[in-house]
Amino acid sequence: MRNLILSIAFILGMNAFAQDIKNATLETIPVEVSFAFQNQFPNSTAEWRSNYQGNDDEQLVFIGTFKINSIQNAVIYDKEGIFQALETSITTSQLPISIQKYMSANYPKNPIRSVSKTINNKTKVIYEVGIIRGTLFYDLVFNGDGDFLQMVEKD
Repeated sequence: MRNLILSIAFILGMNAFAQDIKNATLETIPVEVSFAFQNQFPNSTAEWRSNYQGNDDEQLVFIGTFKINSIQNAVIYDKEGIFQALETSITTSQLPISIQKYMSANYPKNPIRSVSKTINNKTKVIYEVGIIRGTLFYDLVFNGDGDFLQMVEKD
């Protein structure tokens, strides 16, 4: 009986160890991603993390955050190093006039906390404007033409 318990404990311990190895390997950036980033942003260094995206979280992507001329950026590549999107922090004055007017008309008492412009691999542009409403943070999402699309609560 004692040997059975020790054997089960050993197997469970090895399983946990194998899981840790799998997670550590998952965080390793593929050479294809590193190569794509260096080609696209040759003078930059990124901090990387991985995430699953898609309808069922089935697509592994790698997100690199970095600065160019003191401007915060985040780039996303799939595991083959194919560019998915680039998000760049911008100022409120860099938003299209239609978004600035929308924000003034609909959220005059909610100060803008963050603004970004995202371009995906199909050159589709999305703007996100972060505000605090009550005690919650929200992103207001606009298309490239400045049309309001949705409000998303963030953590």
